Parts: sequence; structure tokens; C-alpha cells
Amino acid sequence: MYALGSRAETTAVPGAAEYAHTIADFEQAVRLRHRVAEIASGGTLAVVGGGLTGVEAAAELAESHPGLRVRLFTGAEDVGAGLSPRARRHLRHALDRLGIGVHPNTAVTAVRPDGLATRDGASFAADAVVWTAGFRVPGPATTASSSSPAPTTARVPSC
Repeated sequence: MYALGSRAETTAVPGAAEYAHTIADFEQAVRLRHRVAEIASGGTLAVVGGGLTGVEAAAELAESHPGLRVRLFTGAEDVGAGLSPRARRHLRHALDRLGIGVHPNTAVTAVRPDGLATRDGASFAADAVVWTAGFRVPGPATTASSSSPAPTTARVPSC
């Protein structure tokens, strides 16, 4: 299968496309950089997605902007859910060292101009929301042996 790039998947959660910042392409990353520069010291950044992209984004934001509070939200029971227990402990230690607040088992159900809402009915204020909770292939992909469109989702089996 040929996957010709990917885009952030912001269509599944109301408000994500309108209010969240993504980092899947250069223009969106620049838009986020400008937004973060506008936030006063003591402001809050919410990163949605506890996979490696979300962990990296949260860590970079916390290191680059120590005056801002960074919170990381994941619907999984921990960050880096696909990693070994030892690797997850390492990630948590690094996030703790950077002062990043981690919110496991916290599925985001809406993004708003002033923050986000979660499945359990809680609201979290944020000056900016960074969306890393999924990616999609932007156009019809094809398989190497066929010109017919490939499935829009695929799962790579564990080794």
C-alpha cells in the first residue's frame, strides 16, 4: 500500500478542527508557534493524545516554554500505551521532570475556544489545545498491485 502522507484526524471530535492546533504539517506547526508566543506566562497548553507524537509535543512545549503549564490528555490508561512497561515508566518520569500534568483515562469529547471537555463531563481550561490524537491518509491510496482504492484504515499486526 502507498500512503502518501498523513493529516491530523480532527473530524471525530466536535470543535477539534475549528479550535485545536495540529502539528502534522508545516503550516499548522507555524500557526501553533505563533499562538503559543501570544500566551502569557502562567497560561495553559492542553495536548490531546498520549501516543509518541503527543508525548514529544508536550515535552517540547514544556521545555521551550517553561512559564506555561502543559497538560497531556489520553484516553488510554497511560501515555505510550503500546510500549513496554519499562518504556512507559521512563516516559512518565520524563514528563514528571518537566512538570507536565498527565491525565490518563481521560477521553476528550469536545474542543472549545477556551479549552476542552471530557467523557466524564469535566471541563479543562486551556489557552491552546494541541491535537495529536490520530492521523489519517488524506486521499485515496492504492495498493501496489491495483489501481482500486485501498481501505481508509489499516492495522499493522504486532510482531
